[in-house]
Amino acid sequence: MAVPDSSYLYGLKLVIKDYPYAMDRLQIWEAIETWVTEYRNFYYSSSEMVEENYLKSEISILKDDFILIFPEIVLLTEDFV
Repeated sequence: MAVPDSSYLYGLKLVIKDYPYAMDRLQIWEAIETWVTEYRNFYYSSSEMVEENYLKSEISILKDDFILIFPEIVLLTEDFV
């Protein structure tokens, strides 16, 4: 168990000093957080780009779901195109 405390390593103070593998878990958490941050910063230069990409993927998923649920509507509209 840990509580936030910026004066400690990783910004957390371990409440139970001999908690098994507590420091290992904090190190793994930091490694994952660092990797995700670096990945995000490499591919997306701003928060707006992340939001835009998320919206595009959601629209794509909704479109695919619509086609699965209402295939006859899609077939009808494709006849007119």
